[in-house]
Amino acid sequence: MVLRILFILIFIMCSVLLIAQEKQKLFLSESDYSINWYEQAEFTKDSSILNDMVILSNNWTLEVDDEEHPNSKYFIAVEEYPSNYIHSDSSIVFLDATINSTQNPILSDEEFELLSSNEIVLNNYFGKEFRWKNSNNNIYFRMHVYIFENYLFQIGVINRLGKNHNTFSQEFFDSFKLSNSFQGKYVKSSKEYKQSYTVDFPSEPSYTTSVVDSEMGKITMHLMMLEDVVDDVNGLYMTNEAEYPTHVINESNAFDLNKFYISSINGSINAMNADLISIHNIKYNSHVGKEFKSYLAEGELILTYRIYLINNILYNLGVATTPENDNNASMIQFFDSFKIK
Repeated sequence: MVLRILFILIFIMCSVLLIAQEKQKLFLSESDYSINWYEQAEFTKDSSILNDMVILSNNWTLEVDDEEHPNSKYFIAVEEYPSNYIHSDSSIVFLDATINSTQNPILSDEEFELLSSNEIVLNNYFGKEFRWKNSNNNIYFRMHVYIFENYLFQIGVINRLGKNHNTFSQEFFDSFKLSNSFQGKYVKSSKEYKQSYTVDFPSEPSYTTSVVDSEMGKITMHLMMLEDVVDDVNGLYMTNEAEYPTHVINESNAFDLNKFYISSINGSINAMNADLISIHNIKYNSHVGKEFKSYLAEGELILTYRIYLINNILYNLGVATTPENDNNASMIQFFDSFKIK
């Protein structure tokens, strides 16, 4: 059971015609990069004018006719810019702003809602992931945007209604590979992560970190996740630790704290396209937190989360299972094992 949220729209760089076959690894240029397509993609060329510069783009689009397939569209576009205008050696501030600007046409459309944006890295090149929702039809999509040298790559997938949790989207993103001969200069913060809590996972979880844009600035998330445990009724265990700027949230003010929790819960529910079941107060020592439950995948799964804001750190613990196994012993044991060092 894979519960990672997947959504997209796409764009990449190439100079040759792409012919893509299902489950076949395709090389746009064997020495540069490759990506796997679900079916054959259509190739087109385009051009635009920017500050008297002609910008050429190569585009690959796959409209999936099979309505049983969870994604309706995959597409990639690559734009080449003069190296003195855009280059991956530029400052991170400039790269971040340039990549963010690619989302302006969507952001200005009131029917689209930006769910999240966070930093991603490939071969030491800086990039960002954007997750979107069309509020009119409840369709989700996701984009990866990179700047490799003087090329702007945009890669994406659009989900079908109610199918934003599927493996095909992530497999498409993960299949994008850049040759090792291409290496950027971006180095993520070397600040060592020291986990401030303990929790008992059934077995060793995976660890990932990401930098997320928020109204309070950039927030670093430290995510531990365990999926598909053998002989376990729960399909997912996860924890997340995120430090917020000091003095942004008044933890001693019950109204402000509750407002923060409700905003966080609503954001999670919206991002997952879940249906809220319940919310109630919980406590860790003297600290008030929230537990909330929601249906996912049209009621096939129940997600239970516990969140605590303690000393500007938001702790998030979650377990996913089927409705008939809700509140099982393994779930309760996992939640109860949470301890702050």
